[in-house]
Amino acid sequence: MTIWPVRPTCHGETPMGFGQPEWRPSDPTYTSTCDCGYDHIGPYGYPFRTCSHCGSIHPGDFAEWCKKAPVTLGGSDWKYGYPHKLYVEGIPNPLAGQLVDSSSTSRNYEHEPTEQEIETVKQSLSNLQHIEARVRPPRVPGIYPGDRMWNVCVHGRNPPPQTSFAKLYTAHLEDEGYDDEAMELILNLINNRSGITFYKENGVLKYRAPYFGYQR
Repeated sequence: MTIWPVRPTCHGETPMGFGQPEWRPSDPTYTSTCDCGYDHIGPYGYPFRTCSHCGSIHPGDFAEWCKKAPVTLGGSDWKYGYPHKLYVEGIPNPLAGQLVDSSSTSRNYEHEPTEQEIETVKQSLSNLQHIEARVRPPRVPGIYPGDRMWNVCVHGRNPPPQTSFAKLYTAHLEDEGYDDEAMELILNLINNRSGITFYKENGVLKYRAPYFGYQR
């Protein structure tokens, strides 16, 4: 039986004063509600758990998707002096085939906007397949100057990418909770797909790369 970390521990208990990191459940539809009341969808669905602190895909979920799809790793990020992040490509986007939100814009008015003014805002997204405008009246009292004005918020939808966006932070190789089988599996998957070899030596995570800044 392969045992994976139950929660992310590599960031510490309360990194930067935030709460304890956790693995967020998968979110295949990735919906949220805009300030104007519009229900925002996508553009990516996330059929895997993610770290609440850094957004990394759960290593166990990455391993599972490697069994089911042609998953690759590319574009290692070296901004901290080592390959601390890898981009995961090839996981199918659950929202593929639908229209999802790809862009939005808004404009404030001191008066209630006319139909012509609403149409003018919508024109800025005229290249998208579906456009919807919402008008928000002033908030009284308001916190910000814009709260006391009328607002036109426009959202546009287009077909989404066929694959989801994911990233794998290598710090999660130091999470507590791996058994030997899981650690061997995740290291082999990363090494075979990224061209960068990660390994443990006396309990310390190390790596070898063809050269500094290497990216496949």
